[in-house]
Amino acid sequence: MINANTTNGSSLWFKVARYLGDKNLVKPVEAKNINQIGKKSFSNDSSITSKHYLSIKDVPNIWDTLDMDDMFLGKSFLSCIEQYAPKGMKFVYWVFLKGEQPIGFAYGQLLRFNTYESVSALHQEVKGNGWQRFQFAVKKFIAQKLNFSGLVIGNLMMTGEHGFYFDKAATANIDIPSLLTHTITETKKQLKSKRVNLHLLKDYFDHTPLDFQKVEAERYQRFAIQPNMIVKIRPEWKNFDDYLQAMSSKYRVRAKRAFKKGKDIEKKELSLDEIDQHNSRIFDLYQNIVKNAPFNTLFLNERYFYGLKEYLKDDFKLIGYFIDDKLIGFYTLLFGQHDVDAHFLGLDNEYNNKHQVYLNMLYDMIRKGIDTGMKEVIMARTALEIKSSVGAEPFGMFVYTKFQNPIINTLLKRFAADWLKPAEWTQRKPFK
Repeated sequence: MINANTTNGSSLWFKVARYLGDKNLVKPVEAKNINQIGKKSFSNDSSITSKHYLSIKDVPNIWDTLDMDDMFLGKSFLSCIEQYAPKGMKFVYWVFLKGEQPIGFAYGQLLRFNTYESVSALHQEVKGNGWQRFQFAVKKFIAQKLNFSGLVIGNLMMTGEHGFYFDKAATANIDIPSLLTHTITETKKQLKSKRVNLHLLKDYFDHTPLDFQKVEAERYQRFAIQPNMIVKIRPEWKNFDDYLQAMSSKYRVRAKRAFKKGKDIEKKELSLDEIDQHNSRIFDLYQNIVKNAPFNTLFLNERYFYGLKEYLKDDFKLIGYFIDDKLIGFYTLLFGQHDVDAHFLGLDNEYNNKHQVYLNMLYDMIRKGIDTGMKEVIMARTALEIKSSVGAEPFGMFVYTKFQNPIINTLLKRFAADWLKPAEWTQRKPFK
């Protein structure tokens, strides 16, 4: 372990440690009762401006004007996550205008990050030679000091491009990524705070049409992250049996074995009152999953699932798994117009192997997608191999980050790439 107190005061490590340890630089931004944060031009077209708000309640009703089909940019969903926000999370909303006409919308999340708490690998014992142990000690030392406040354009609670919408015709000649980074900079000025020291643009598919060339020139750094696992529902799958018949015999036998092991599970969609009734148990089961995750940027509000049902009604479903009237697991689904997102889940590890709870959940998610006529079941970026075994395919994703301090930005390129790089895994091919 490196001790900054015994290191030469002129060394790079001492400067980094001293900067990272300055608590005054990493306090969360406070809104201080500011509801609207002015106007700022961001384009050669002087008629294009942006307005900034700190509560969804203050955002004008743009949803009747902008043809957004992303439920995660809808007022109901955003109202829910604002009311039932993770601890310490604040929000910023941007409305982009041409004259008085709304042409775009984006939102950001303000959150304080603790790198050491977020990266589970830093809590494990490292085996290896002296050099490998030294490298790990350096990473751990930096992570323990690396507490910072970040402004994220996008949603830390979702996987996918859910941070903004722009009218394509009205913004055809506008560089959207540069507009977003400019928006971050101008918002910080309006807030009159330098305490947001990390900017994060999250998440983008490898095949995105957006051009990030100018963003890279602004010292934003691109990092590949775990792929988004998506099941493409084939048109010929009219029911779940059609899906099973599309599998090779090996994977069809595997599925039927899982169903047999899960035969004692009673599956029930929970109402708002039932979610309220089981809320503590639901949250405990969710935490069983969180503590085993390799990287956690946030921890949900204990009433988050109740809030989703309260705001989204039938567009949100929480399916409980019961054995002998005991809730031993659950999964959640968010229904859009054409796809369904598998959201957070939870399970009791004591029952998982015997009843193949998790694998049954994956099959049930696909069944729900087929039965409701969806085109995709989006399974996010965890447990890649087992998800591929039920037919999910990987779609590469990346983020862009930038630390305000150039020293830390340089270090980030070295260490974050190691922490965030996709894990090695074997993709399964279950279909004929």
